[in-house]
Amino acid sequence: IKVTASIVSPTTCLQTQATIQVTATGGSGGYQYQLGGTLTYTTSNLFTLPPGTYEFYVQDAKGCPSAASNKVEVVAVQPVNLTVNTADAFVKCNGEATARITFSATGGVGGYQYSLHQGSLTATAMTISATQINATDWVFSGLAIGKYYVKVKSGVDCEDNSPEIDIREADAISVTSTVSN
Repeated sequence: IKVTASIVSPTTCLQTQATIQVTATGGSGGYQYQLGGTLTYTTSNLFTLPPGTYEFYVQDAKGCPSAASNKVEVVAVQPVNLTVNTADAFVKCNGEATARITFSATGGVGGYQYSLHQGSLTATAMTISATQINATDWVFSGLAIGKYYVKVKSGVDCEDNSPEIDIREADAISVTSTVSN
């Protein structure tokens, strides 16, 4: 009996267990499945398990056992973490849109998707795109005064949000003149 195990539903940030499917070929059918290290066989070929390394065994209808399946490693997904740098989050000259917010993310499952929200986290994402500036950092630039939030999403359910970023500008330059005779 040949046994193969594969992950059919991986772990995510919120789903801490993976579903592993065990398939068998050969023998006389009527398979029963066993998680290595246990003594119990089951008719279900699906196992929901926490992070760890697993192998499986199968027994056919005549009680013939299989050799071990391939090893399957269930890996925990680390929460996504957003780091924001607001050193340039200010408008340089009154009335312009020159502020920028630099940020990076770690954890999750990669494939980060960034969005910028103005006013509140629940506001519709702005249509501005993030620009990658080096191997790890991204930036939203060309921003005017206002309250902004950066949101990162990774995979199905890994998310993190920045705290409120309040972009301000310097007061307008005013010129007064005095005429004296």
